[in-house]
Amino acid sequence: MKFNFRVSPNYRAPLSTQRIMFELTLGILVVLGYNVYFYFTHVGVEYGIHALAMIVTSVVVAVSTEMAWALIQKKNPIKYVLNSFPWVTALLFVSMLGINKPLYVVIVGSFVAIVIGKLLFGGFGFNIFNPAGVGRVFVVLSFGGLIYSGFPDIVTGATPNTVMESLGWVFNNSVQVSSYLEQFGGLWGLATGSYIGALGETNSLLILAVGIYFSIRGIIDWRAPVAFLVSMFAFASVIALWHNMGIWYPIFHLVTGGVMFGAIFMITDPVTSPTSITGR
Repeated sequence: MKFNFRVSPNYRAPLSTQRIMFELTLGILVVLGYNVYFYFTHVGVEYGIHALAMIVTSVVVAVSTEMAWALIQKKNPIKYVLNSFPWVTALLFVSMLGINKPLYVVIVGSFVAIVIGKLLFGGFGFNIFNPAGVGRVFVVLSFGGLIYSGFPDIVTGATPNTVMESLGWVFNNSVQVSSYLEQFGGLWGLATGSYIGALGETNSLLILAVGIYFSIRGIIDWRAPVAFLVSMFAFASVIALWHNMGIWYPIFHLVTGGVMFGAIFMITDPVTSPTSITGR
């Protein structure tokens, strides 16, 4: 009996790793592009510029780090980078950062994501953790309280989830519910990202649309995100029924806190997600 082994990600033809990563890159850029537009047009030019600076910085650090690694390994740096896709890790990483992070945090986090989360395990396809997730965890643990001081009105991190946490997570007073939702533009505002938050996590409807496109194109397997989102909605619905809070509560959990971003872009990672349908 002959066994064939291939390094992940494992996809059958006609898909290719290059095509998958190319379309994945486009999808992330669409999501990031919305938020950059939002900051430029609805918050302030300085916010939009800082968002762009964060994105460019993360990509430059990731690509430069892998090129340096290739030189150390005596490999062609251009060829190495084109087959390792460091910009995907960089874009995913910066998507999970709030606009209030200074650039040096982006530099350190992107470097850690590439070196610790990816290269030390052998590079693309050999990592056992999602590299962007590694960078995100490192930044949260090391620089969680730091904010960028370049804005005239510093963003303090009053996201929908932090405000909900301050309210105790469970409340059913109609006036309190309306007051809470109105400050973020209602459920529609939460779903469309009409608030300041992580660069790539706020517009849940756009992320969902990208996820549907990915599923149709075969870029991701729809089972994992659907199982995750349905479970999230079901568990939140049980809590809502128990405390008589209404349908707004499970919907809130689907459209905030990076849930949709995690479902579409993180748990579908072909390297670190289960390879079997049952596992997904």
